[in-house]
Amino acid sequence: MPFSLYEITVPVFIHGLKTLSHLLDVGTEQVKFDGESKLITSRLVEDQGDLVFQVQKASDAARLLVVRLVKFDGESKLITSRLVEDQGDLVFQVQKASDAARLLVVRLGKVESATFANDEATFEQLHARISETIKFLESVDPKQIDQAESDIIEWNGQKLIGSAYAVQFAIPNFYFHLTTAYSILRKDGVQIGKADFLGKKN
Repeated sequence: MPFSLYEITVPVFIHGLKTLSHLLDVGTEQVKFDGESKLITSRLVEDQGDLVFQVQKASDAARLLVVRLVKFDGESKLITSRLVEDQGDLVFQVQKASDAARLLVVRLGKVESATFANDEATFEQLHARISETIKFLESVDPKQIDQAESDIIEWNGQKLIGSAYAVQFAIPNFYFHLTTAYSILRKDGVQIGKADFLGKKN
C-alpha cells in the first residue's frame, strides 16, 4: 500500500479529538456527581438538616440557583486545573490539541481555516471547539494533504518537508497536548483509564 500522508494524519487527529471529547464528557459528569454528592450531605452542625433538607424547604428559584452555582464552581476548578504551575491548564491543552490538528491541514493542504478566539471557559465551549475542528478536518480533500509530502513547510522559523512535519512535529505535538489533558483529568480524580485514552476503534 502506498504511503498516504493524509491517512497517517487527519484520521488520526479526528480519532484523537473524539477521544478528547469523551474524556471531557467523563470529567463533566464527575464534576456534577462529586460536587453535588459532597455538598448536598453537608450541614452546619450535627443536629441541623443537611443541604438537601434546606433546599427542600426553600423556593424553587433558590434551589435552582444553588444547583447552578455548585455546577459552575466544580467545572471552573477542573477546566483551570494544571499539572504544574508553569504548564497550561486543561483549557489550554484542548486549545493546543485543536490547533495542532487544524494547522496541519492548513499548512499541508494549503487551505484557510477560521481561527478561534481562545476564550473557552466551559466544558460546553470546549466541546464546541472540538466539534468545529473535526468538521474542518473532515472537509479536506485527502489529495490536498498527500500531495504535500515533499513540500517545504515553514512555520515559526522552522522548516521541514511535509512528511517530516507531520511525523516529527504535528503528530507528536497533538499527542503531547492530548496526553496532558488526560493527565490533568486523571490527577483531579476523573475516573478514566487507558481504554478511554485509546478511544473507540473504527
